[in-house]
Amino acid sequence: MESSSIDVSIADAEATRIDPPAARRALLQVEDLSVRFRTRGPSRAVVHAVTDVSVEIAPGETLGLIGESGSGKSTVARAVSQLLRGQRVQVTGSISLDGVRLDQLSKRELRAQRHRMQMIFQDPNDALDPRMTVGQSIEEPLRILGRTGGDQLGATVERALDTVGLAPAMAARRPHELSGGQRQRVNIARAMALEPQLVLCDEVVSALDVSIQADILNLLAAFQRERHVAYLFISHDLGVVASVSHRIGVMYLGRLVEVGTTSQVVRTPRHPYTEALLSAEPEAVPSRLRARTRIILDGDIPSPIDPPSGCGFRTRCRYAQDRCEAEVPPLTPGPDGHLVACHFADELHLSGRAVPGGR
Repeated sequence: MESSSIDVSIADAEATRIDPPAARRALLQVEDLSVRFRTRGPSRAVVHAVTDVSVEIAPGETLGLIGESGSGKSTVARAVSQLLRGQRVQVTGSISLDGVRLDQLSKRELRAQRHRMQMIFQDPNDALDPRMTVGQSIEEPLRILGRTGGDQLGATVERALDTVGLAPAMAARRPHELSGGQRQRVNIARAMALEPQLVLCDEVVSALDVSIQADILNLLAAFQRERHVAYLFISHDLGVVASVSHRIGVMYLGRLVEVGTTSQVVRTPRHPYTEALLSAEPEAVPSRLRARTRIILDGDIPSPIDPPSGCGFRTRCRYAQDRCEAEVPPLTPGPDGHLVACHFADELHLSGRAVPGGR
């Protein structure tokens, strides 16, 4: 797994990540989420995209989801946001936002809840209508929700642009006239103009130049400090996730294999897959001085159409034993609340990373 060398790295995560919220009540509560769909073509095979995922996010908290492409991270976000409705996808489990079961709402009822949860996508180009000006893109969701109208819209758009560091004159421009970083700022402005409680960030910096990524992360952190917004932050880059998250969930083949505070996951990983991800993170020291040996995983991630029996990671795990083939390891908490899905987690001594002052 490749990692970008942005200014905010695992080593200085404390510079960006704000203090975790004192309250631990759940704003978002996902229980036993599973997503299945059939492939096109003659085979009509069933794809096990997500299996039995349960997570909670408190107000003002960031939960990062990390994993290779195809691990199910983005599917979790789309299921939570209810974007899979109307598609030929089977979604089971419960999804609650501040006590409201989103998965049980009608389309009309869900529309009334949309402002409380927004999603920012990976590609800022695809998220903006090229026929609309920046101002019109920000106005559209406000008009739909009846939040403001008439002369107030212009002032609201200006304030929204100002909060993301863009000049009011940008409102008259169209997406093709903006840089990639400016387009993503517009997407953030549009989402935050609705004053959501929860924002789902799906690879929001991966399509941007390295020089812009830290600016966007700092902007999201500023919104969290000022508005107590919660984030589900999805990325393939462990350095990015560690820099902004209070807790981290590690996904492999549609399942959560480890969940803990950023400090727990990075300093004392309990799952062999997490250890491999950490070993791939670059170190800013000569190779002869590096303390870690990179763990090379054999083969590719198995197909979600025909996942392995037992532990899904066993086909690439250097610690695998017979039990791993026979039994699916449950996601089990340790004494400190650090969750892991590994039969031999208590027996392994895995390598982590140093995070000065990390949580």
